[in-house]
Amino acid sequence: MLKIRPATPEDAFDIATINTLGWKTTYRGLVSDKLLDMLSVTEKRIENFKEQILKFEIFLIAENGKGSIIGYLSGGKSWDDVPYEYEIYGFYVHPDFQRKGVGSNLFDKFKEKIQGSSFCVYVLDGNMKGINFYPKMGGTRYPEFDKEQEVYHYMMHELLFGFKGEK
Repeated sequence: MLKIRPATPEDAFDIATINTLGWKTTYRGLVSDKLLDMLSVTEKRIENFKEQILKFEIFLIAENGKGSIIGYLSGGKSWDDVPYEYEIYGFYVHPDFQRKGVGSNLFDKFKEKIQGSSFCVYVLDGNMKGINFYPKMGGTRYPEFDKEQEVYHYMMHELLFGFKGEK
């Protein structure tokens, strides 16, 4: 049975592990192999996730019926000058649990937390899992808000999907 709950700093190792696996499986062929091969679950990355858990307005995790963390979603007020009140900052599901409703459940819980407000999410250009997922969840692609962002010293083109509020 799937359980969605707020993340705690004690979850940081599992979150860093899922993030690392997500990058290595989802972004292979989209970003440098050198970058992906060097990514690992380091003490620095674990500490970074601990800080995010404490800092971000929303940080949810999904646990399977055995109590293992299998996905996470972080978000809060939008960081960019876009017409959306909230933004999903990070959203990863363990590769072994994708396409099993975990992402949809995390997504729905996020929407519940922001109480019908508008929100957006950026997706790495070429990430077909994300590009296909968000329209199914009601998102609309808005190319005028795409951006270039430096991540791990590499410039990446990110596509914006927006979701109208229900207020």
